[in-house]
Amino acid sequence: DKGFDQYDNNQISNFTQILKTKLELFRSMAERKGLYFNEEIELGLTVKAHPGALERILNNIIDNAIKFTPPGGTVVVCLTSDDERLVFEVMDNGPGIPDERVAEALE
Repeated sequence: DKGFDQYDNNQISNFTQILKTKLELFRSMAERKGLYFNEEIELGLTVKAHPGALERILNNIIDNAIKFTPPGGTVVVCLTSDDERLVFEVMDNGPGIPDERVAEALE
């Protein structure tokens, strides 16, 4: 929620298009680092959210995955849907977030 009160999240945003645009930029960053970068993006998915908020979230998550994955590693970005929800996932083989940091974030 931090900083997101400035966004009007009542608008419909094309999540697929926003993500694909971001991935064009991140792909070159991953390639320069020697990472295997793959994507599985379902077309035409929309979400009720401000596009600027989505961009901030995507930048943070994907940037961190690339930054903390060692050279030669893998980053996979997926956006899929089922009957009730969208599923956005970023998977990598970096070190991950230490358990104590996860616990702090949940407090």
